[in-house]
Amino acid sequence: MSRTLKLILVALVCGSAITATPARSAAADAVVYAAGDIACDPVDPDFNSGKGTATACRQLATSDLILGGGFDAVIPLGDLQYDAGNLDNFQQAYDLSWGRLKPQTRPVIGNHEGVTAASGAGYCVYFGAAAHCNSGRRQGGAAFYSFDVGDWHIVVLNSNCEAAGGCDVGSPQYQWLASDLAANPRACTLAAWHHPRWSSGADGSNAFMQPIWQLLYANGADLVLAGHSHDYERFAPINGAGAVDAATGMRSFVVGTGGAHFTGLGNTRAPGSEVSQNTTFGVLRLGLHPTSYDWTFVPASGSTFTDSGAQVCRAPDTQPPSPPGGLSAKPASPTAVKLGWSGSTDNVGVAGYEIWRGPADGALAPVATTNGAGTASVDATVAAGQRYRYQVRARDTAGNMSPMSNVGSVATPAARRRGKLLAHWRLAPARARRALVRGRIRLPARRWAPTVIRVHVGSRLAARRKVRAKRAVTVKLASWSKRRAYRHRPVTVTIRRPA
Repeated sequence: MSRTLKLILVALVCGSAITATPARSAAADAVVYAAGDIACDPVDPDFNSGKGTATACRQLATSDLILGGGFDAVIPLGDLQYDAGNLDNFQQAYDLSWGRLKPQTRPVIGNHEGVTAASGAGYCVYFGAAAHCNSGRRQGGAAFYSFDVGDWHIVVLNSNCEAAGGCDVGSPQYQWLASDLAANPRACTLAAWHHPRWSSGADGSNAFMQPIWQLLYANGADLVLAGHSHDYERFAPINGAGAVDAATGMRSFVVGTGGAHFTGLGNTRAPGSEVSQNTTFGVLRLGLHPTSYDWTFVPASGSTFTDSGAQVCRAPDTQPPSPPGGLSAKPASPTAVKLGWSGSTDNVGVAGYEIWRGPADGALAPVATTNGAGTASVDATVAAGQRYRYQVRARDTAGNMSPMSNVGSVATPAARRRGKLLAHWRLAPARARRALVRGRIRLPARRWAPTVIRVHVGSRLAARRKVRAKRAVTVKLASWSKRRAYRHRPVTVTIRRPA
């Protein structure tokens, strides 16, 4: 009697179904299944003891598609348990279907599991260590991680950005991802999160994931999976700037067909959409090969829609930006230099610039960096009365550096000397208001001459006058000081000897 037949007989005698999956050959390429938006609330009228109906709560049917064949990992793409992902609901609904795949599951958190830092307890407790939550079993600053399967590197991210601590450039999750990708030696990378960057579904595309998308693209990632929209949609390869790019773009899939229910598709498809449907539940099967992948949408029993294809993996971005041009350096003060240049171009995107400075007859060294595409900066670390040379180079999102710009030279002026302070006082409020209404101030004769008189309204200089005699003088104030907005500002007078 064969081993397989023995297992079947044992299972029948014990009165239970076999849920273990066949062992996979060590030499086989990796197989991963994915889908999101899965299990209905156990009190949903369509739940039907976990069996669902023809149009909703099909989590048992979709999980059955995976149980039948060998695989290496299951990636449920968020919103795993409706309507609220508390532990009771997970145990009464998700666990009866996709819970049978729990040992091989690498979960993604969705918004129905919670959206705040203090939420996600049901998800975190149910999946345990596999959820990668924080020490308090919540998703705050956590629920993102990576692992390797076969020859592929897989990154799972938390698109509940508020809970994760941000998805923007510089956020903890972004910095973790940048380090993780930099340390990854594998040729092919897959990323998964819940809210799709690109979608034609009812909830649309999610621009808040653009920094993550661009970072993945710059580091040569190949494939992105998401859920949230309750439909299936395949996109053409799209580059870091959001343009369809068959040669170098990343392909993405929305697989919100895990069983819960369907939502609408817009009348207009998002740019790059190649295939979409919201009538067939099912799962996405991925074959992950050393330098390529293939996909097949597997429909639930009773449906016929499918979609399949294959693609080779991308290479990391190694192309540097073009050199900045037209660098100019001008003194802004004795201790500050204003810099400006024309921007660089890059196949992915310019992340910032590196500013180099040196003495007129010496070597240059980096003194500052900028972030973003801005093409101006102020160096406030120079000394008065010195000559400097500057160059600038661009940095792209993958860390590639451009050639240096032209050299910009500048001489800072000598430090301004300030004369000795002779007097400083603040006008009484009533006198200050009269002066502001009239637009002038009358000062009595002084003991010193010559002098420089400065009048400030609030922090703004309203008058500066050089006086050579000791007699009384009327100082005219700037016209703006007569405006009502300045009527109650303090008025101060400063008298110094000329420098």
